[in-house]
Amino acid sequence: MTASAGRRGGSTAELRIIFGLFVLAAVLFAVDRWPRSTDDPPLPTRAQTAAMETAYRGLLLDLLVDAERAAESVRRTVAVPLGSVPARQSVFEELDRIGRTGGRTLVLVDPDDLAQAWGGPGLRHDLPLDRLLPGGINQTAGFTAVSLYAAVDMSTGEGGWRLIVGNSFPTDSLPFSVPLGLRRHDVRWSVRDHSAEPLTPALEALGIRELAPPDGVPGPWLRLRFEPAAQQSSTIGSSPPLVALALAVGLSMAWLFRRWSARAPAKPHTGAAILGLAAAVTAVSFGLFRWRIRVADVTGAPPDPGASFGGPVGDWVVLLAAWLILAGTSFWVFGWPKGRDWLQVLMIAAAAAAGVGLLAEATHRPALRALLADNVREGLDAPHPEEVAALAERTTAFLAATDLRMLALGDPRELDDHQDLALELWSRSPLAASEMVSALTVLRESGVSSFSYGLPVDPETGGLDAASARWPSGDLPTWQQQRSALDELSLGSAGQDWGTVRFWTAALPRVDVWSSVTSGAGAELQVRLLRGGPDRTPGGPVPSANAELAYVDGAGRPLVSRWQEDWLLPPPSEAVDPRRTVKVETPAGPALAWFSPTDLPGLWIVALLPEEAMADRLWRIATVATRLVLAVSAVAFAVLLISLPTAKLRRRLLPDIRRYSVRLTAVLALIAIVPLTLLNGLLFRNLATRVQAEQEAAGRTALVSLEYVLTDFLLSLEAGFSIDAQLDDELLSWLAEVVGHEVNLYWRGSVYASSKPDLFTAGLMPERIPGNVYSRLALLGHPTAARVQTTRQGTSYLELYTPVSLGEMRPGESGLFVSVPLLAQQEAATRELAALRRQALVVTTALVLLLVTVGARLARGFTRPLMRMIDGADRIAGGADSLGFAPRETELRTLGEAIDGMAARIASTRADLVRAQRLEAWAEMARLIAHEVKNPLTPIRLSTEHLRQVWRDAPDRLEEVFDRCTGNILAQVEELARTAGEFSTYSRIPLAQPAPDDLVAAVREVVDGYGSTAHGAVVVLFESAPGTADAVLAFDRRLVQRALRNLIENALRASGKDGEVLVRVEPCASEDAVAVTVSDRGPGVSDSDLERIFEPYFSTSSGGTGLGLPIARRIVQEHGGSITAATRPGGGLAVRIVLPDGQSDESSSVGASN
Repeated sequence: MTASAGRRGGSTAELRIIFGLFVLAAVLFAVDRWPRSTDDPPLPTRAQTAAMETAYRGLLLDLLVDAERAAESVRRTVAVPLGSVPARQSVFEELDRIGRTGGRTLVLVDPDDLAQAWGGPGLRHDLPLDRLLPGGINQTAGFTAVSLYAAVDMSTGEGGWRLIVGNSFPTDSLPFSVPLGLRRHDVRWSVRDHSAEPLTPALEALGIRELAPPDGVPGPWLRLRFEPAAQQSSTIGSSPPLVALALAVGLSMAWLFRRWSARAPAKPHTGAAILGLAAAVTAVSFGLFRWRIRVADVTGAPPDPGASFGGPVGDWVVLLAAWLILAGTSFWVFGWPKGRDWLQVLMIAAAAAAGVGLLAEATHRPALRALLADNVREGLDAPHPEEVAALAERTTAFLAATDLRMLALGDPRELDDHQDLALELWSRSPLAASEMVSALTVLRESGVSSFSYGLPVDPETGGLDAASARWPSGDLPTWQQQRSALDELSLGSAGQDWGTVRFWTAALPRVDVWSSVTSGAGAELQVRLLRGGPDRTPGGPVPSANAELAYVDGAGRPLVSRWQEDWLLPPPSEAVDPRRTVKVETPAGPALAWFSPTDLPGLWIVALLPEEAMADRLWRIATVATRLVLAVSAVAFAVLLISLPTAKLRRRLLPDIRRYSVRLTAVLALIAIVPLTLLNGLLFRNLATRVQAEQEAAGRTALVSLEYVLTDFLLSLEAGFSIDAQLDDELLSWLAEVVGHEVNLYWRGSVYASSKPDLFTAGLMPERIPGNVYSRLALLGHPTAARVQTTRQGTSYLELYTPVSLGEMRPGESGLFVSVPLLAQQEAATRELAALRRQALVVTTALVLLLVTVGARLARGFTRPLMRMIDGADRIAGGADSLGFAPRETELRTLGEAIDGMAARIASTRADLVRAQRLEAWAEMARLIAHEVKNPLTPIRLSTEHLRQVWRDAPDRLEEVFDRCTGNILAQVEELARTAGEFSTYSRIPLAQPAPDDLVAAVREVVDGYGSTAHGAVVVLFESAPGTADAVLAFDRRLVQRALRNLIENALRASGKDGEVLVRVEPCASEDAVAVTVSDRGPGVSDSDLERIFEPYFSTSSGGTGLGLPIARRIVQEHGGSITAATRPGGGLAVRIVLPDGQSDESSSVGASN
């Protein structure tokens, strides 16, 4: 395996990891989105059933134990019966403490079955005081909730005081842990009295199972049925697949970026750069524009990434793709920074993020205008009569197919409470998925169950209350008759008529354009009801896209709008072109308007797009840029953590981390981040407390006004008035309109009337006033009290309470209390705090980037003199006599002067040393030349003298001796010429000119030139290790072959008869290089001579000049390689040349300098 193959192997490993992550993401997405069977309900196994039965028994036993403990705690607190107000107050406090600690509801009941104290979150059902079993578990089962109670006698004797401890649980979620294999399925459960009929085979066939209570404990049996989970939408929203996909994309970009930066091209031509940057900007702008249009077509509202830091995954993907295009184009245009200049990389990345923010803002308003123009042409009106009729048809089909056995898990008559049946049917029907107002009632001889979502229902008759003051606002003439629907049909159970169900639905005028996203049916039911249902009033939730609707008549007078002020629009006409806009004035300021006629005569709809201030646009740009900076930073940090185990990456990063400038920049960044984070946390903590206090103060003011209005109303009535006749839901609806909040009225601790009775029907508000609130108001005489309520989905809101005083009565003595839930104010405060947090995060990010940039500049300023001093030291090492500059800093100037003095002394010493070395070299050279010339001169002299003697003494032999002597003289002259040539070659070896070539072929060519019998009996052999067939390196073929010939010549001279010279090519396992080894079986070289054989003119043979190995060493050094020699075991010498893989001109210059 060659060095290049080893590097390709490391790259292949990275690619395998990236490919594996993509495959993992695809598999996770497939598993997450795989369609599941919806034909039959999943049945629990025996083991799962046993586990659930054990958990259910534990739930009941825990309830009994908690009841006994609570009773003992109350006995330690106060003696029962309660004899004074302080004692009662102590019981309230103790029950509230126990309720908050254990999550239970506790009620202390006197012998007359009146609640004297209570605590905890509250129950969904009234207490069944007439059938409570002491020592056992009691229940109240309804369609939407089940309440379980345990009763403990608090005094001796029959009919004494009792402490009731219980909880209410929704029927769509088990009150204990579900086995792992069933958690992906929906579940429905209920309970039956222990004396009820056992589970029938017909119910078992429907998938219903039953769990028994603990042995020896009277308690209800639990019935449950698992249902196939609803099919998930096609949107991407699962975390594990997204994490795998994000890591795969991040590693891919890092891999591509590293490879590109290693071969960073030169900067393009100015014209090409301008065209490329313009093309990137155009592509990103068009993509962002079309993305908004596409999302609006799919979801109903265009995305606004500058409005928050959250949003769907698609928003992040689109923004990151836009950033990658701009950032990649910027690096191509401005060139990759030399020497890994991370500050320049950061600046380009931040500039690309700001560019995406600018382009997102530049396409924001045009996209809104295009969408509004298209929607006006298509009709922005509320649902048309055909849509209302289709909704009614789907609801009728749903109700006709409903079998109450599946909701009650058996005979519905066995349930204890039927009042929530209408809510259960409505929440499962298509009505709940629509934003239209609706109502549903179930009529039976035993009573009426009703639920209303914006339409008032008479709870006595089960019909619409036409005279109610709770009809939704915003009605228009003839609207209700054209855009409403109703139906009545029988409700069945096991094929038998069980009752009659009625429903109504109607479409209201819209005052926002993209309502399905802002406050539509997808919102939590409790939040929707607490907001006031579908009745959009001024002060409701603000649309995300800031586009609004209004209905005007032919004179331009608004009939329905978000504003209550009087304002006027230009009179519309039939000739208005919906594609054209009109600039109008609204109570909120200037806006662009699109007019479109409705299907009602004389009624026009106008879409309004308010103009935005420049500050709002700048904040939106900054928000998008900050989102991208944080997202890219998070992805880069994750990729860095994953890549840290790679040794190559650590080797590349370690020098940068050790740089003084990098460390200084990191310290400055931490100095900026830590205080800013702590400051933001402290400020927003105080700000949240302040905003909450302001909201509570405003709510208390409204509550006091409500109490005054209600008190004045009651005092104005004639003496002996009936509460039933005067205090009803209609009165509270009128009061809610007056104070602008929903109003609840409590009598003796229990709810009596409400402006939104559906809140209590849906179990969203406790039927009983919280115990700690009641004790503060009724017993301690506080004027107001507050409590934070939490919905099932975790939405928190504040609710304020106050007593209603009548005449000279002490506050709370009348037994009347009113409350106001402040969800709308809480949402407004939450939006305000969220906006402030976004702004703080934007400012903090900008400050951190600024400080990092300034810190990097300062660090460069600190380290620049040091770097110049390092360059000066390199020049001194090259022969200069000074640094070449004078630092301005005092300490560095002193150091520089010391270095200059040292350099001057070194230069002087070097000059003397060079002069001495030169003289010594000349002397050595003269000695060597004299020695080398003297050796052939002796045979020349002897041959000449012999010729002269023969010529004088024996002329007849001259011809015989002449040829022999002149041949000897010519041979010695040839030796002189060869010696002179070797000296000349060593003194002027040319610079290497590497080029990609096949090293194995070059070595084989040299070896083939010697043949097997060219030098007597010495054999020259060639070997190539496996995997070197494609050993393509950058080298100078001529010079490398010259060095190889020198090594082979030395080996041949050292080899005796029948010797062998082996030339072997093999890869180096420890580095990216290839080795060529020339070995012989000659006498070898002693250990003391091994260190000198590469010195010029050193030779262990009598006939050598000592220049062959030095010439080879200089050639190898020209290629950035190394040459070593070692004695072989058994005799002989092995000379090893190592040439690095993929050399460039830079390595050649390094070798030349060496």
